[in-house]
Amino acid sequence: MDKPFDLVGLGLNSRDYLFHVARWPAAGESLPTAAPIATFGGQVATACIVARRFGFRVAYAGSIGGDAAGDAQRQRLAREGLDLAALHVVPAAASQQAWIFADGQGERTIIFHRPPELAYPPDLVTSAWVASARILHLDGHDGPAAARAAELARQSGVEVSVDLSNVYPPQRASTDRLLAAADWLIVPQAFPSRYYGRDQFSAVADPRPALDRLYRDFHPRLAALTLGSNGVLALDAEGWHYVPGYEIPVTDPTGAGDVFHGGFLVGRLNAWPREECLDFACALAALNCTAPGSQGHIATGAEVGAFRRSQPRRHVHPALSQTTGASDKNPSGLC
Repeated sequence: MDKPFDLVGLGLNSRDYLFHVARWPAAGESLPTAAPIATFGGQVATACIVARRFGFRVAYAGSIGGDAAGDAQRQRLAREGLDLAALHVVPAAASQQAWIFADGQGERTIIFHRPPELAYPPDLVTSAWVASARILHLDGHDGPAAARAAELARQSGVEVSVDLSNVYPPQRASTDRLLAAADWLIVPQAFPSRYYGRDQFSAVADPRPALDRLYRDFHPRLAALTLGSNGVLALDAEGWHYVPGYEIPVTDPTGAGDVFHGGFLVGRLNAWPREECLDFACALAALNCTAPGSQGHIATGAEVGAFRRSQPRRHVHPALSQTTGASDKNPSGLC
């Protein structure tokens, strides 16, 4: 029996304000900027929009406040065609907002505000909603709700995709539950040091030991580290898989990781081979960096195809130049 949705996502949405600056100011310094650009973001919201743009049926769950920013976010998600039956509105709260400072050199700094009242209530996560899709995508910011959703998904045979950027100490137990339930665990390179402790991996130039640790500890079907402009390194039962990043003029890298997740989900929903999922996601993320905002340029399939066929130059991580495909059949023996 066909399910109502291909993808359900539970996580962050944000009303973003983007400022372009020549550089980050020193302490006590003032710098001019052009007028801010009002955009939309959020890890899961962006990934869900990517999947919807590629024709998949998508439902989104998250929280907004009863303010103008929340109204704008709801209208945007509705225009994109997402099912919002599980959207949680907190009338007395302000919606999440973020102030993003991009320097034009490929770097950005984000300051955000999310009132604690926006935490998604775990009792709103139902087994019927989770089981209504083929894949569940989570960012773990609302730890108890995300962990509950992930465990319900495992019970229902729904694949669990996890995008974790930070570790929030009050939610450590929920983060552990979420990691243990992940099928597709894709995190930024900085996450292992935040999770295990900065003294263990922060000074290591080679990302393989950190990824190997995550894979051995939590046993997902695939674990991966996104490496910024250097692409993505993945590990599964077949071994190591490295896809270099695409070299492209960068306007704003905000949201590249969120769009990468969306691209990977598009590949999974299309049942593409692993390397195709990873390379497509890298290309889609790179193209999003050519315009301002977290959802600045979500390219079409035709654009991604033309871009990849043009054989653009690739950024190769200096420690991974020899890691191309399933080269190690016993990955946990690395460390």
